[in-house]
Amino acid sequence: PAIYVYAALYELAINLLGGLVALKLLLLSMLMIVPAMAFGATIPALLTPPNEDDSNPDISRQSGALLFIASLANVVGFLLMVLVLHRLLDYGVQLLVIGSMAALALAVYTRGRLRHLLPAALVVLAMFGWQQHKWDEDLLFLGYTNFRSVNNLKTERASFSPPDRYKGYQDVFSINWMDGKPYFFINGYTSIALNNPSEKIVGALSSLYAPRLDDALVLGLGSGATASAVGLFFDRTEVVEINPVVRENLFRMAKWNYNIEQNLRVNIVVDDAIHHVKVSDKKFSMVLSTVTTPLYFSSSKLYTHEFFDSVKNRLTPDGVYVTWMDSRIGDQGVDIILRTLKKTFNHSAILYVKSAYFLLVASDEPLRVQQANAIRTQQDLNADLLHNHGVLASWLPYHLMHTDVFDLIDQPDGPLNTADYPALEFEMARLQSRGIYQFNKRLLAAFDIDKVKRALGPVSEAFPADFMAQHEERLGNSSITKRWEKVLAGTPNMPDKTKLADLDWRLARAHIENSADAWYAVGVQLSHMRRDADAIEVFNKVLRMDAKYNNAQFYLGTSFERLGKPDQALVSYQAEKRVDPNDKEADLRIARLLLGAGRYQQALDALNLHIATWRPHDSTAYTYRAMAYKALGHSDLARNDLKRALKLPPDDQHIFDKIGL
Repeated sequence: PAIYVYAALYELAINLLGGLVALKLLLLSMLMIVPAMAFGATIPALLTPPNEDDSNPDISRQSGALLFIASLANVVGFLLMVLVLHRLLDYGVQLLVIGSMAALALAVYTRGRLRHLLPAALVVLAMFGWQQHKWDEDLLFLGYTNFRSVNNLKTERASFSPPDRYKGYQDVFSINWMDGKPYFFINGYTSIALNNPSEKIVGALSSLYAPRLDDALVLGLGSGATASAVGLFFDRTEVVEINPVVRENLFRMAKWNYNIEQNLRVNIVVDDAIHHVKVSDKKFSMVLSTVTTPLYFSSSKLYTHEFFDSVKNRLTPDGVYVTWMDSRIGDQGVDIILRTLKKTFNHSAILYVKSAYFLLVASDEPLRVQQANAIRTQQDLNADLLHNHGVLASWLPYHLMHTDVFDLIDQPDGPLNTADYPALEFEMARLQSRGIYQFNKRLLAAFDIDKVKRALGPVSEAFPADFMAQHEERLGNSSITKRWEKVLAGTPNMPDKTKLADLDWRLARAHIENSADAWYAVGVQLSHMRRDADAIEVFNKVLRMDAKYNNAQFYLGTSFERLGKPDQALVSYQAEKRVDPNDKEADLRIARLLLGAGRYQQALDALNLHIATWRPHDSTAYTYRAMAYKALGHSDLARNDLKRALKLPPDDQHIFDKIGL
């Protein structure tokens, strides 16, 4: 209940001027004012004799010795906590141990007097009962942002499963499961889901713009998803992570990071990113920063002019630096970052990862996609993204939105973010509302498909339909998607290009999965596009994989029929009936082909069986049977079927003219 009180107070305080400061001061006072006063009063109490007449010339020495011993005890206690207790015991058990030690100290001080021992024992027993029945260790593994409202806290607790917890000397790491999804958690910070493709997409998008795939530097390891994606492409990838606990537990996330620890081309270094960039003398074709959002003051130091200059010193002359921002930093925050980045680099492109999550790619050279083929041919990435997330890696270049985002700075003469004047930290501290509405307006208004196309290099025949398909798949009905729809309205042959884009997606899936289902989907699209020769080849491939694949023979018959090969079409439709005896449409196709071949009695037999079995509610079967009756000289029966057909919705009006009735 107490934690819900805090969440309710936080929700109330956040809407009041100075409310959060007051709330935190109140809580700090409640927790610390008594210990702080007691600590501050220790020396005066030791130096003051109990009676004014008492005097002890050694009181100062004795007090100093006691303080010295207490200080050593603090050191021993800290080392015991860091080296043993923190790693081995839950926090609830630690509190119980501390309470028990305090009770033991009281027993020693009172020399075991029963009147003191009994209350101390009762307190310890009460703490034990509280720890066993009331203490909820899992609360400490919820992200800190979930404690900002009662509803958020209740929702998160309802979806939260017991985490996989691992402790370092001073840090806490866990894999949290919420609604069946795994999340990376470190010291109160919860990342996006480990099985979310976004971080791998970041690694691939960044690699697209590298001039060469020789050396890359990734700042921030986290779950390893982004760094592992980079490691798939570069000959040598250096990854810097400040927290050793993350490094120690990386193997636990192997299935979500391409098992980066086993990639011999990746070297993981435990170091501070700023320090590493400054002391290194190596040159890289790409440097990628994946540190947390600049909403955290420590992270905003990696957005300073000095840091950007340090990064530039680590880049080759044509190298690229990639960082990120999201909509939470506000319009002024975006301007500060872009102004500061422009002070170091000549050009910067902006790409989307999600609708409110953007990459900034900066360089002294104009930005263009240079490694599209490497992305397209990397089998592990392609298979993972498409099979597990429905993302086509060869379409990742289409995440480019603007080729030089420095043109969108609202106030070019505004402050820079520097070490001496951390303008970004100041802005984050006074940020009242999140969202980058003004920047988004400027960005959307500046969309230019011709500039994007030039930066992309060679594009497919399906462009820009495949460009739009990627936006719809990744962003849904976002403002970005809607704006591109308006920009591309009126593009010639867009319906045909859309079909071709769909075919490209299905082909990519088929090449990766190489399954009958995937190739069947390719054949269906080819049939819809009336590319019948190609469709026949693909459906034959499906049947080699699975001779009884439902509807493959039907589509084969359709293509043969359109190509003017009725005999082969008839064989295919009859084969479909053997696979699926309930295929009504195949009955009608067979009857139509028998009629066309002059095999009227066989057509009539097939139609009689179909009508007796299914009692169809459309005109086609009766129309075909009327044709068969007429050809066999049964005009009365033909007229009866024709009258029945006229009462049903006609599908083949042109056939009535052929009957001759």
